[in-house]
Amino acid sequence: MIKKMLSVLLALMLCMTAVAAIAEGPDSPNGNYVETEKVTSTGILAAPADFMKPVANPSPEFAAEVEALKLVAKMGGDVVSYFGVDEAALASVLPAGTDASTLKLNDVVAVEPIAYDPAYGDVSVTVKLTTAIEAGKTVVVMAGYVDATGVVQYVPVAAVANADGTLTINFTTSQLIELNGHALTLAVLEG
Repeated sequence: MIKKMLSVLLALMLCMTAVAAIAEGPDSPNGNYVETEKVTSTGILAAPADFMKPVANPSPEFAAEVEALKLVAKMGGDVVSYFGVDEAALASVLPAGTDASTLKLNDVVAVEPIAYDPAYGDVSVTVKLTTAIEAGKTVVVMAGYVDATGVVQYVPVAAVANADGTLTINFTTSQLIELNGHALTLAVLEG
């Protein structure tokens, strides 16, 4: 009898935990990446419409990275320092005078490995997120990949919040050469 009662209590606690998790909002990796709206490129070849696609089932490593980012965000303070990027590289993708330490984590999504051809030139990808960023806000995307040593490296990429709620991520050729062939973690920061 006691075992049955404990089993029922345990089942009830699990249900309550699930309800609480759902009430917190879209908490799963890629829960906020809805779709790619548009892909444009500046080169002699057009980048394909499916140039950037969300991962259907992100890896356990991605899930661990998301949890680490959430922890950093909950602690408050300077989220940007977590990414360990070169300050000059970060400053080059932000509006002049932006204090990077004020940027906050908005979203994190996993993207399938990109297949970049230098003939595409610079590539801009407009994505629709369920958590829209207000137009005019400062936005930067930290594109992370796992290097040959197993360490996550981040590249700051310029982004623009559009009036229709979409986000345009503007990759340069040099950024894409570095990111080519890697699955990506895209951390969207706004300020």
